[in-house]
Amino acid sequence: MTTYLTVTEVAKRLGLARRTVYDRIADGRITAVRHGPNSGLRVSEDALSVYLAGCQAAQQAAVARRRTPPPATAVARRRGRLVKVA
Repeated sequence: MTTYLTVTEVAKRLGLARRTVYDRIADGRITAVRHGPNSGLRVSEDALSVYLAGCQAAQQAAVARRRTPPPATAVARRRGRLVKVA
């Protein structure tokens, strides 16, 4: 059986503000359900793990981009100025 968490519990687990969790739900980054007409939103643990996996993949891609050095550019000095050489 799936366990559902309140927005406050999700915020505590992620170290985020409740408003940020609501924004991520509105953006569609976190999937949430409403269990009744008068109840608040609930996030399943499965949906939370999918969100965290996506965050980790994005972080790894960002780290890989930072490790790639910029392309080398040839520079020469002409008349006392540095200019790019094609």
